[in-house]
Amino acid sequence: MKFREKLILIRKSRNLTQQQVADRMADMTGSRYIYSTISNWERDKCSPSPEYIRLLAISLGCSADELLGVEEFKKSINIKLPSAI
Repeated sequence: MKFREKLILIRKSRNLTQQQVADRMADMTGSRYIYSTISNWERDKCSPSPEYIRLLAISLGCSADELLGVEEFKKSINIKLPSAI
């Protein structure tokens, strides 16, 4: 799942609008331009920096790993290690 899809899924599962997430992030950053940035992330126009991923995760009440789909990625690569290492 792409980052934009994961972001939309998590945001909507928490019944939050882009504006509500933007307001939460603006409170942490002091930036007034967060709303358009979130919209751009959800439209796949750009990607957030690691710092914004951290702030976005806090604003959404999830982990950065959940937001980035780390567990899904681990399952998809399905690495099998030899049992006699």
